[in-house]
Amino acid sequence: MAVKKISTLGPGRLELTPAKGEMKSFSGDTTVTKFTPEYETEDATAFLDGSEDIPEGKLTATISGTMRQDYGTDSLVKYCWDHMGETVGFLFVPNITGKMQIKGECVIKPVEIGGDVKTANTTDFEFPIVGKPELSEDYTPTESSVEPDSSLSL
Repeated sequence: MAVKKISTLGPGRLELTPAKGEMKSFSGDTTVTKFTPEYETEDATAFLDGSEDIPEGKLTATISGTMRQDYGTDSLVKYCWDHMGETVGFLFVPNITGKMQIKGECVIKPVEIGGDVKTANTTDFEFPIVGKPELSEDYTPTESSVEPDSSLSL
């Protein structure tokens, strides 16, 4: 019996790029990150001659997850508020040692701020995907995308 390879999520990448601005990596801000596609179809219409008309389906998807709330000026929380309603490019790489990447465009929505006092609060985010995203297996890590191994001593 063949041994199945099981991948883990991370270390990976989540990058957002507004139309007017440079790419911003939020890989270190999220504790949960996922791409969720849904393909909706309508029932086929049957004809007397036995043929069927099968309507084309519609893809909807989101990029979502959970982030630690950071109230700084360079945080994902602030980014969501600064770019709310904007369509931005996204890149999601589940694991940088693999080749899989998903890229496309999403609409930024503002996120909840606050929670329990004296607690490192989290908040969920969900950005709807615009158009058809691209899943490919051609991700190549760059020097800036490789996470340092904290177990190594210098």
